[in-house]
Amino acid sequence: MHHGQHEEADRLITLPMSKPQITPFSGGTASSVASDTASWALSRLRAADLGTPWIEKPSPTVKQLAASPPPSDGEALFDRLVSLKVQASQVSMHLQEAGRSGLFKQLDCLLDQENWHFEDRLPGHESFRTLLRAVLFNRLGRRPGLGVTAEGNIIAAWTTGKDRLTIECQPKDKLRYSLIKYVGCERVSAAGQSPARLLLKYLEPYEPEVWFGKN
Repeated sequence: MHHGQHEEADRLITLPMSKPQITPFSGGTASSVASDTASWALSRLRAADLGTPWIEKPSPTVKQLAASPPPSDGEALFDRLVSLKVQASQVSMHLQEAGRSGLFKQLDCLLDQENWHFEDRLPGHESFRTLLRAVLFNRLGRRPGLGVTAEGNIIAAWTTGKDRLTIECQPKDKLRYSLIKYVGCERVSAAGQSPARLLLKYLEPYEPEVWFGKN
């Protein structure tokens, strides 16, 4: 910076600050305006009779004003139906078109308002996730019938003649299965648990293709 620029900067820094001007309303002085304004505000507060302290009865917040009542049973059922379809659509690229549309129709029937018992628990997302993983990992070719337990777990059932397989889809990829299989005239029954991705491996001794078809 040149010598002239230093002088100009020093001059600007040391300039006295101008005193702000207060223009009174209606030709009065600033102090009289402030006094009149305070008196008017106080009279308004007294006229409103605001005797309750804020801490005891705070004004409602925007969130409180915008809060909506809890959904009705029918709305909750519909919301769960939509959310399960959205969940299925996230893996729909791994399902055939017929299998996806068939699954959606089954969900429509399962969560139909006219047939649903509203005291029952709605099917859970974690249970439905286990079902989807079992179908995809094991490439199950046949779609099961669907139901729901009292705990909200999805039940998947396959029936071929007298041979029946029922699977409860629990959260965290856990399956509980029970089956009845006829070998000639001999009736074989079994029950157990398996991870979702290893279902076929656990059912291998019972020829699971009778329920799922051949991959």
